[in-house]
Amino acid sequence: MYSYIKKYGCSDNDILSIQVPGAFELPAGAKLLLSNNKLDAVICLGCVIKGETKHDEYICNAVSIGIMSLSVQNLNT
Repeated sequence: MYSYIKKYGCSDNDILSIQVPGAFELPAGAKLLLSNNKLDAVICLGCVIKGETKHDEYICNAVSIGIMSLSVQNLNT
């Protein structure tokens, strides 16, 4: 699962992973990681399934804004 980042020198001991219930909770999970740990990076991976409504667009937009906001807040930390 982590073979790509291990390929560039990251060891198992350097990887901290959490799961959240759904894509909408990705920003909250990222904030939790950032508030409790000294990290070099946070990688958010999620999946949104497109249905017959525009619900997927609303979720993707909200998650993107949430992650971007965290990124801006944590530029100098």
